[in-house]
Amino acid sequence: MITKRPKKKSYDWDVVISIGLIVFVNVAIILFLAVGNVRLFIKKHDMSAQLVDLTQEVQKLAQKNEELDKIFYESTQEEYTEEVMREEGQYKKPGEEVVVIVGDDQNQPVPVIEKKGFWQRVSDFFSSIFSR
Repeated sequence: MITKRPKKKSYDWDVVISIGLIVFVNVAIILFLAVGNVRLFIKKHDMSAQLVDLTQEVQKLAQKNEELDKIFYESTQEEYTEEVMREEGQYKKPGEEVVVIVGDDQNQPVPVIEKKGFWQRVSDFFSSIFSR
């Protein structure tokens, strides 16, 4: 007995193309969403690092602000103002004398700097180059 070969199924190409198109569109949508998700993850990671940096900067600035507040408070006190003025010789209490010590370097003449015009400087520059 001879067995019959099974008949090849004929495919309905319209159905195959539509299923393929649906699969392709679904894969494209999944890839599009995955790429967007990766971009958002990278952006979130960068923002988290930036948040850490800014938090540290805020802490440093808060500490500096506290130091400046302390300095401001001290400088507004009358004792501090009096101390600074006494060090500069601008203030003395009744019965005190102010002594000013003059050093030797104050008696030395101040060097005079000669002002030269633009063309004089250009001339000096070229004369220094060619006089060698």
